[in-house]
Amino acid sequence: MPGPSSAITSPDIAAAPPAAPLADNAPAAASAPDNPEALPVVHTEPLPVAATLGGIGVLFVCAAGAGAATFRGARAQQARLAAARAEFLVPMSAGGA
Repeated sequence: MPGPSSAITSPDIAAAPPAAPLADNAPAAASAPDNPEALPVVHTEPLPVAATLGGIGVLFVCAAGAGAATFRGARAQQARLAAARAEFLVPMSAGGA
């Protein structure tokens, strides 16, 4: 079993070239990249409008469905409470205690 100090060597893995040391007065960010194959990190293209509006539409439909289900359940609970009150609680006008 290899120890913690053993290095992994493989012909498929190429070693990265050492980084060039910066001068003491060098700016923190370089103005132009040295590697032409490097891609920028910041995405400058906006999302497609159809995908954005479609996603918002789907979220809106889901929210409306959840609201309708919640409202329906709340109305059913109110009907059950009203039925229980009518069954167990006698109105005061009918001579209840």
